[in-house]
Amino acid sequence: MQLSGLFSHILTHPKHTRMVKDLMSSKSTASSTTIGGKPILMSALLEKLNKPILLITPTSEKAYQVYNQIISYSGLERDILFLPDSDAPAFEYLSTDRFTNNQRLKALDLLSNPPTNTPPLVVASLSAVIRKTISQNKFNTSSCEIIAGEKLRISELTSWLTNIGYKNEPLVEIPGSFSRRGGIIDIFPPNSSLPARLDMIGNEIESIHLFEPSTQRSSKNIDSIRVIPALEI
Repeated sequence: MQLSGLFSHILTHPKHTRMVKDLMSSKSTASSTTIGGKPILMSALLEKLNKPILLITPTSEKAYQVYNQIISYSGLERDILFLPDSDAPAFEYLSTDRFTNNQRLKALDLLSNPPTNTPPLVVASLSAVIRKTISQNKFNTSSCEIIAGEKLRISELTSWLTNIGYKNEPLVEIPGSFSRRGGIIDIFPPNSSLPARLDMIGNEIESIHLFEPSTQRSSKNIDSIRVIPALEI
């Protein structure tokens, strides 16, 4: 049930107007609301502030519940991400399942490089936030925008992909994998909904297009693809 039409009225409540003013001026602030009202308040703030928001909850179960409520209330699924926790002890570097790994990387990418036109809201538990992860500097230096028309060596590209955690597979079907077939390089970054196919002529990228993993058929041409690390460590 979308409540976006009520957001402007929610934020004009006296106990919320000061909070909004402080947040827009980057000041720390505090406000109270009912447990059930917090997802609605966060949805309203996301629409009003036009800034990235990180919402921290006591448990992973609560974080996932609030995440789904905010999507339901706001109707802005593409701007809202769930930062999952893993079963590994906090403050330790241990492998997680692929889904958790990809979801965390997608959230970390949005937090490190929030789009100015649609800033994200990331919902996470306290344990998910305090978990050891890649530094923002290393995340950014390990990421790259690959652009059609630019030149690069295929051997250097595949070596770089391996170094940032991608697995070389016969077919690219899941995030975090890549493949090479002659002058064709397929890459599936965790931050992309579809994998990308690079058509190379020598050392030049002739074209980039997205494709469906299930059929391996191209869906549309794109000018560039942002490739982020496939592992947190």
